[in-house]
Amino acid sequence: MSEPTAELRDRLRKALSLRDLKPIELSQQTGIPKSAISQYMSGYAKPKQDRIYSISKVLDISEAWLMGYDVPMERKELSAKEGEKDAELIIKFSQLDETDKKIVTDLIDSLNKKKGD
Repeated sequence: MSEPTAELRDRLRKALSLRDLKPIELSQQTGIPKSAISQYMSGYAKPKQDRIYSISKVLDISEAWLMGYDVPMERKELSAKEGEKDAELIIKFSQLDETDKKIVTDLIDSLNKKKGD
C-alpha cells in the first residue's frame, strides 16, 4: 500500500482544524467513506486525484497545497478554460513515476525562479 507524504496527512489535519470540521463531516460532504478519510489522516493510504479534488473543494483549499507543494493554501478560482487546462496537467503529472515527477518539479521551480529574478 502506498503512503502519502507526511505533508498530506499533516495538511489534511490542519485544514480540517481551520475549517472546524470533523473527519466524519468531511466524509459526509465528500461522499468518501469515513474509513478512507481515516486512512488518509493516519498516513496508510493516499487519496486518488478525484478524492483530492473533492476534499480540497469541501475544505476550500488548493489541491496542490494539500498534496504537499509549496503553494498558498487558499483555493484559486479559475475560469473553466484555465481549470480544464490545469486539470489536464495534473492528470498527466500524476501518471509520471517519481523520478520524472522530480524532473518536472525541478524544471518548474527553475522557470519560476527565473521569473522572479
